[in-house]
Amino acid sequence: MNRFPLALAALALAGCTSSHKAAVAASITKSSTPAASNSAAPPTPTPSTSVDYGAQYESLVAPGNAALAAVGAALLGVPESATGPDVAKITTPGADAVDKMDETLLRAQWPAAATADIKALVTAAAVMSSELRSVDAQTDFSIPAWYTQFTQDLGKMNAAVSIVRADLGLPPKSASS
Repeated sequence: MNRFPLALAALALAGCTSSHKAAVAASITKSSTPAASNSAAPPTPTPSTSVDYGAQYESLVAPGNAALAAVGAALLGVPESATGPDVAKITTPGADAVDKMDETLLRAQWPAAATADIKALVTAAAVMSSELRSVDAQTDFSIPAWYTQFTQDLGKMNAAVSIVRADLGLPPKSASS
């Protein structure tokens, strides 16, 4: 399998994270936001409880972002002799983490103005997760088309992330922070 598109995919994956500190070009490092357990949905806010939805969002996406950063870093080390199934051993855990993140985002309570945009983000992330799972079927001949589609869909997901971050009063994410 051609390593060049996979290394580019690794760099593209780094763009998914909203809280990593290392520069993308400096070979993807761990997320700076501590991983939070996403095994339970946040409590439903009561009239006496004020929820910081931005902090809730950052907490819920941190484990998925960390998993994607790990996938990106691991893809940079893929040998040219790697096959689709070899690469899938790296990408499948990232896809699993995205799916778990999606479920957690859907279970959480959000302001009414952000609900539709959260659902749009989850839809876009599910497409990316599916593409990460499909890498096992890729060959030297199909990987360029897979990569093109993946990066287009990654752009759609990043656009959805930007909209959600704006909805929740968070600053725009940057490639290096």
